Amino acid sequence: MGRRTLLLVAALLIAGIGTALVFLYVNNREDQAKAQTTPVPVLVAVKRVEVGTTAAAAQAAGAFEQRMYPQAAVPQGALADLSSVDGRVAQVTILPGQVVQSAMWGTSAVGGLPIPQGKQAITLTLPEAQRVGGFVVPGSEVTVYYTVPGAGSASPTTMVLIPQATVLAVGSSTVTSGGTGGGSAQVTLAVDQDQAQKLIFTGTGQGGTSLYLTLRGPSAQALPGLRTTTNNLAS
Repeated sequence: MGRRTLLLVAALLIAGIGTALVFLYVNNREDQAKAQTTPVPVLVAVKRVEVGTTAAAAQAAGAFEQRMYPQAAVPQGALADLSSVDGRVAQVTILPGQVVQSAMWGTSAVGGLPIPQGKQAITLTLPEAQRVGGFVVPGSEVTVYYTVPGAGSASPTTMVLIPQATVLAVGSSTVTSGGTGGGSAQVTLAVDQDQAQKLIFTGTGQGGTSLYLTLRGPSAQALPGLRTTTNNLAS
């Protein structure tokens, strides 16, 4: 077999492999597209479900119905039925039209307030600006920041106090002195013992004037080791 023949055979093989790879790639993309549009069953609320309602009671009241959604439109943790949350209670108010998700349910309710297993409930009183303009609602994931007052030559320092906590409830608002700032409201968080002690130590009983909440977005990070002072504010 001559050299030209070998080169021709090699070229044909390479072309064949390339065609096969393109064919496999196209098929894979088509399969992915079909999977994203494939209808899957999800539970959707058709009646309002209050915090503390058991999954069984909500189902008995006809609060949910199963619908078919494209897979790409189904949020993470969406439920097709209530079997995985049997015996649990609603951690947040579930409104008509919402897709029912596993994160909406917890394992216990004390005095009408659902508290996740191993957590404690603690309430802060915060002005509107320090609770993200009032956008903090039950079920929100928040980070708590604290500013340590300066003393002597020491500069005030702002830091992460609690990297992540779940909001259990938001209480009624009260008008602040002077009628500005939109008033203060009580925000109840689920925390562990160490976090509760930190919140109490920072003076939450005095209105939490040095505490700020931020709403956590997807993949948000809050690094406890970072400090902001007058010395590094502009860096």
